[in-house]
Amino acid sequence: MEQFEIEKNLPLSSNVYNKILELIKNESFKLGEKLSSEKEMSKKFRVSRSVLREALQRLEVDGYIVRKHGVGTFVSSNVPKLSSGLEKLNSMTELIKKQGLEPGTINMIIRKIQVTNIIAEHLQIQENIKVSQLERVRTADKQPFAFDILTFSPKVVKQEFKLDYVPESIFNYLKKKEDIQLEYSRCNFFPTSANSDLAQKLKVDEGTALQVLEQIYYTSQNVPVFYGKSHIRPNVLNFHLTRRM
Repeated sequence: MEQFEIEKNLPLSSNVYNKILELIKNESFKLGEKLSSEKEMSKKFRVSRSVLREALQRLEVDGYIVRKHGVGTFVSSNVPKLSSGLEKLNSMTELIKKQGLEPGTINMIIRKIQVTNIIAEHLQIQENIKVSQLERVRTADKQPFAFDILTFSPKVVKQEFKLDYVPESIFNYLKKKEDIQLEYSRCNFFPTSANSDLAQKLKVDEGTALQVLEQIYYTSQNVPVFYGKSHIRPNVLNFHLTRRM
């Protein structure tokens, strides 16, 4: 790694953060690459190890690197980690846009499936009927971060999804095409690990830890509209919940 000049108009740790981030974004430091030791990096940046650690901690919190005790520090992402509270019902499209990133949808598949008893219960419909299901990979600045499986109630969603219309925001699609306004969701949030299929879709190693956000979306009349299950890369997007007395 070459020597870098440190600008004096920012705190040293912010300079180091910005320099390392620049190297990650321009792929001088590639995804999965192991960074040099703290001792070597602090010499190259001409800062103390405490200053370097502060920058590395911030990069880790923002999801760009992961530090494995006794192994080293690795580049884990070249897009910022998105964060959202679960208190407010936001579409992922809006969340991505608020972070100044470009939302996208790839690998979209629309099919008819025979509904399982669990999904039938969630959507308050009969078992074994045919329903529309949409699979897609969501991206932020062209980087995959979530794999969605969305199953729609035929009692509420009347029109068929078509591949020539790629809905970035299902919320907006339902409002414009079906005049359906989503009001709230009930959600479960739990960890899982990537199998070979999820690893390929999200461009992670098999066995990588993922977050699963499972939700049933309702109208203001408490009518279930669709059931969604999202497998999310936690190094790109994480959720938090604020609880108050």
